[in-house]
Amino acid sequence: MARYYYSFEGRTLGPVSSDEIMTLILDDKLTTESYVMPVKSPQWVKISGLPDLMRFLHQSDQRLPASDVDLAEIAELDETAPIFFHIPLSRLIVCSLASLGLFEWYWLYKNWHFLRWVRKDQSFGLSFWRDSINPFRLLRIFSKIALDKELNRAVLCKPNFGINGTLWFFTWFASHFLFLIPVQNYINEANAKLGRRYTELSFGHYATMAMGGLGWLLLLIGLIV
Repeated sequence: MARYYYSFEGRTLGPVSSDEIMTLILDDKLTTESYVMPVKSPQWVKISGLPDLMRFLHQSDQRLPASDVDLAEIAELDETAPIFFHIPLSRLIVCSLASLGLFEWYWLYKNWHFLRWVRKDQSFGLSFWRDSINPFRLLRIFSKIALDKELNRAVLCKPNFGINGTLWFFTWFASHFLFLIPVQNYINEANAKLGRRYTELSFGHYATMAMGGLGWLLLLIGLIV
């Protein structure tokens, strides 16, 4: 992973990782207009002038201050950036089962994040968890995927996925992730046609898998005992 030196209060500090750069920005010690120096390049460059670092900040589960940078413009500059949560279908299935369904909430969060911060959809609030208090706000994500203009220019979506979201939310059994499969299939087909890369794994992926693994372990212990 790339590492960077940075300047704070007249001192050159570091090197630090991309994660630490994000923390420094959130702590108001740096902004995207601050200069950093990559370890491999002895030249001071604005954070906003480093595409790889900006993509990392954009895709992070943490959110940069809205006034700090226009993330939508950054995403549009990257013609390979995924549209919505673009992952292999096999990953959706395996991770849903392995995490006892927790991965599906992560799936919902990633698509919410894309709509709120890339599409700048003001119909969603600033917090995913606040929106999740009213699940009907989150269920709109499914219809918005079906109606997304960029996806539809690549592959026309005939069904409205609203019913998939409703069935997913109200059917709490082991295979309820099946209602997500048509939605993921459509996202993948459109992204493939546009030549977009898969969404990179982030902390939420590993957290849901770890929590799901603990859940399976407790179930196994309960069966043995």
